[in-house]
Amino acid sequence: EDEVEVPGTFGRVLGGLRFDASDLASTTGALNIDLSSADTGVEVRDLNIREALFGLTAGAAGQADVEILSVAPESPSVGVGGTVAASAELRINILGRGFLSPARVEFGYPEEHRWTVRTLEPVTLSLDALGMAEQAAALKERCGHAKLGDVVRIEAALEFVEAPKSSP
Repeated sequence: EDEVEVPGTFGRVLGGLRFDASDLASTTGALNIDLSSADTGVEVRDLNIREALFGLTAGAAGQADVEILSVAPESPSVGVGGTVAASAELRINILGRGFLSPARVEFGYPEEHRWTVRTLEPVTLSLDALGMAEQAAALKERCGHAKLGDVVRIEAALEFVEAPKSSP
């Protein structure tokens, strides 16, 4: 039986990026993802994912954190209007379970004070490796699936806008 891809988004993502267009290797950043904002476009499926997979009850919040630990850009700098591909090392923490993951990303500098980061290839997560096999089994049983894959592929496209400088 073939696996079925279930596309979705997270509606609440907060984070920041330290970006120096002349020294891309120094880029760092962090994101906080509200797991209760999972949205696959099917309300019942979203509820099942939030409750069975993430263990969240109604109104409860759970989070995933993603931190950029290191960046190896193909070019040391990027000018306004440009993009640069890079390899990055990420620390991903989901509900207190953490691991390191490589990622291929693209940094964009479309205009002054605005930057983009997107994955060039999906970041692949294993529910079993995350220690979430029991939750995946609960989701499978709750939804009546004959099969539920272990792999979650995540693609991201993020936009960052420079925060106003505060006065002393």
